[in-house]
Amino acid sequence: MNKFSFPTLALSHLLVAAAAALATQQWFNEVPQPAPSAIDSAATTLPAPTEPALFRVGERRYRFYDLPIEYRQPLHEIRKFAYQQQMLLIEEAVVEAYIQQQMAAQGLERMAVQATLLPGAEPRETEINQFYAQNQSQSAPPLAQIRAELVSYLTAAKQEQLKKQLLTRLLVNGEAQMLIDAPQLERPADATP
Repeated sequence: MNKFSFPTLALSHLLVAAAAALATQQWFNEVPQPAPSAIDSAATTLPAPTEPALFRVGERRYRFYDLPIEYRQPLHEIRKFAYQQQMLLIEEAVVEAYIQQQMAAQGLERMAVQATLLPGAEPRETEINQFYAQNQSQSAPPLAQIRAELVSYLTAAKQEQLKKQLLTRLLVNGEAQMLIDAPQLERPADATP
């Protein structure tokens, strides 16, 4: 495998992991929960409305905040990792949705809108030569042989940087907003106990 294609491969694995995390979370949220019993209501404190039960033992249903910290902490780390993966995917979706909206509003093709929103993604000759020199190994093929692949890689990397800048601008200007909350280890102060 050529070393210049690794970031693209890593990104595809990251996107697959994020999609799996989203699908898993959606599946767990859709699993029907049994109606709470009188024992269940008396045995646990009332959860925040968005806090689903994790499991049931006997008549008692356990939620995240019912667990001892030695179980809550690693579960929180798993949720935090899944949240971070979701955010990466959602950030991409925000930028894509904005590009689609601009295409519809302006009646332009994708390339024209992207050229306006993400200008200067094509690497200059000096950037290509510098990147090749910095990453060249003894077994690397000559620049002329892999130039097209390098241009594609550098263009994609620059587009990602420009997309992040666009996303930041959209969020700062209030044109976009993230609507999912980060997982919390401790019960939020404003949550119903």
